[in-house]
Amino acid sequence: MAGLVIAIVILGIGWWLARDLTAASRMQDCLMSGRSNCNVIEPAR
Repeated sequence: MAGLVIAIVILGIGWWLARDLTAASRMQDCLMSGRSNCNVIEPAR
């Protein structure tokens, strides 16, 4: 049972880290292309 909990925690951390690194990569790509308006704009709901 403890192994299952540990596996779920590791998967959750991996998913969070992958999302964070993807966002950082997109921001770097935008900045490296010379753009100055790389902020993410959230659509109004």
